[in-house]
Formats: sequence, structure tokens, C-alpha cells
Amino acid sequence: MARFKVRWVDGEGVIHENREEGESAAAVEARMRARGKRPLEIRRFRWSVTRVGRKLSLWRKSLASGKLSHRRVHEFFYELGVVLTSGVPLLAAIHLLRREPLGGSMGTLLEHLEKGIKGGETLSALLEREKGYDFRSMAPILRMGERTGKLGESCRTVAGNLDEWIRIQSDLTSALIYPSILVVTGILAVYLLMVAVIPRFQQAISGFKVVLPGHARWLFGASSFLSAHHDLIMLFLILFCGLLLLGLRLRGTREKLTALAGRLPGVRNVRFAAENLRFVSALSHLLAGKIPILPALELAGDMFTAPEIKRHIADAVTDLKRGRRLADALENTGAFPAMQINMIRVGEESGSLEQVTAELSQLMSRRFSRRLRTAMAFLEPLVILLIAGFVALLVLSILPVIMDLGELGV
Repeated sequence: MARFKVRWVDGEGVIHENREEGESAAAVEARMRARGKRPLEIRRFRWSVTRVGRKLSLWRKSLASGKLSHRRVHEFFYELGVVLTSGVPLLAAIHLLRREPLGGSMGTLLEHLEKGIKGGETLSALLEREKGYDFRSMAPILRMGERTGKLGESCRTVAGNLDEWIRIQSDLTSALIYPSILVVTGILAVYLLMVAVIPRFQQAISGFKVVLPGHARWLFGASSFLSAHHDLIMLFLILFCGLLLLGLRLRGTREKLTALAGRLPGVRNVRFAAENLRFVSALSHLLAGKIPILPALELAGDMFTAPEIKRHIADAVTDLKRGRRLADALENTGAFPAMQINMIRVGEESGSLEQVTAELSQLMSRRFSRRLRTAMAFLEPLVILLIAGFVALLVLSILPVIMDLGELGV
């Protein structure tokens, strides 16, 4: 029995496509006509290496084309904000940006936006449905700009917030490069010692009656295990790295991994500091765009991802609705530093909250960078000490054996 790919028309004129099994194409056609189906095309269905390779290539290209970088999205919102604030309508602005030789995922995004806006949809609604980038945190800010007629200012707010986030990510990446190289190099060096050096030494002393200390027996046992299962360990590491990279490309898995990492004590503090910096930056840009304080606080609160901080922001919004000041509302949450509360209070009392939040954003940015450099300054020697400690353990495990062999006259 062979398999055939069939396209046929039903009694209502609707075209269908499925697969049928039969001895020949003529037999499949006769059976379909007996069922009242009118075949349009019947061809043999074959799997081949070329077909599978073409499917994988299309899947890889779809993943690559559907991914937008933070930097490219920042450029898009910045350019769109500049064009809109100069008085150009939204549809004309999108068409103007499409004239640039973008191509790839950004060109596809602009094409979808132009078609949707021609169909009467809003920019925020279109971006919320995009799968190549997570626009959900930006959509409320854009929606507020659409309602108030200040979409250009909202786009600039989004661009400014993305610029701050890109700078934070760049600082984190540059600060982690050297410790990461140290960690990877140390792990590889230790692994080579455990797999290549210690087994030979253990084999050399196997013929002598040497009493091994407890830590030496543990070290030799671990070396034997790694040597015996070397292939399985390497296969597991390759599969783990592949699955991790694939998971980071999928939005849902990436969000779960980020939330899981955010629960770690040290990572949680860094994450809160980074999101708090984005919160103050967004609040500053929204106030500069003449957005009222209540919706500005609600929109800036979307920069936080932790559920408990979101609840604190919701409580602060409730306090604002009851007539309390912003500084008092944020202070009651107990989640924000005193310096931040005091500067906001000064801005409210002096009537210059917009300027104060802008200065606060710059101050917090400098403090975040300084604290990050300080943390990395402690992390680098810590990694070196851990690697040196393991090497010292290795030497102390082997040294008594060498001394015993010397006493035996070997």
C-alpha cells in the first residue's frame, strides 16, 4: 500500500486536502469518486532527506525572521516618535519608515502595521498581537498616547525606557564576561585533571600498598566515575545546552526561566534594582509627556514583573485615588529605598516632580552601574579562589600518596 497526497472538491465547491492509502493513484481516484468526492490532484507522498532538510530550514528561518532585538525596536520607536511629534499622521509615518531598506523581521512588522492601520486598527492593538517581540508592557503607554492624542510622546517614552533597559543589559553583559570566562576555563581545567591526569596517577599507584586519606579516596572515586561515564556526560551537556538555547528562544519558556532565576537572593536584588530604574525612567518620561500622575504611575508600574511589587504599585494607586501624595503612597509599600522616596517628596513639594524624577533616574542609573561594578569586583576573586581551592584539594590529596611512595623507596 502506498500513500498519496490528494486535493479534492466536495459538493459545495470547497477544496480539501488530505492523504489516502491505496495500491495505485487510479484506485484512490475510483474510491474517492465512489464517495462523491471530485479529485483535483493525486500524487505519491514520499519522505526524503531533502524534504526533511527543507522543512528544518523553513522552521529555522521562521524562528530567525520572527525575532526582533531590543536595539532595533528602540530605533523603531525613537524614529516613529520623532516623525509623529513633527506632525506626520501615523499611517504616513509607518509608510515613511518602510521606505528605509530594513528587510527581515522589522520590514515584516512594518508591513503588518501598515495593513492593520489601513484597516482601522490601533497601533497598540496591532503590537500586542505580534509574536516576534513582547510588546505587552509597551501597549498601555501607547494606548494612553492614542487616547490623549500624544502618541508621538508615548513612542518617545517607550524608546527612552528601552534605551535604559539596553544600557542595563549592556552593563550586565560586560560585567559578566570576565567572570564567565574564568568559570568556564576553571571547570574545563578541573574536568581535564579529573578525566586525564588522576586516572593515570591512580593506575600508577595501584600496585602499591598505600593507605589513602578519606578525601583522596573521594577524589579518586569521582575521577573513576567521570572517566567511566565521560561519553554520557558530554552527551547530556550537549543536550542540556541545546534545550536551554531552544527554551530561551520561546517566549513562555524564557519568561519561566527568568522568573525562576529571579527568586534567587542575589539575582532578586539585582532584578529589583534594574526594574526600579526602569520604573523611575518610565515615570519621568510619562510626566515629561504631560501624562497625569495617576495613569503615569499605573503605566510605569508595568515595568515590574514580580507579583508582589505589582501589588505594591496597585496599593499606591489606590492611595493616590484617595488623595494621598505619591511619596507617601510609595513609602507605605515599604518596597522602595528612602532616597527615592525623599527625592519624590521634594519634587512634589516644590512642584517640579518632572525634573526631579529625571534627575532621580540619572542618579539611580549611576548608582546601579557602580554597585554592579563593585559586585563584579568581588565575584572575580571569588571565582579565582574557588578554582585555586579545588586545585589545592587536588594537591593535598595526591601529596600524601607521593610521600608514602617515597618512604617505600619507589
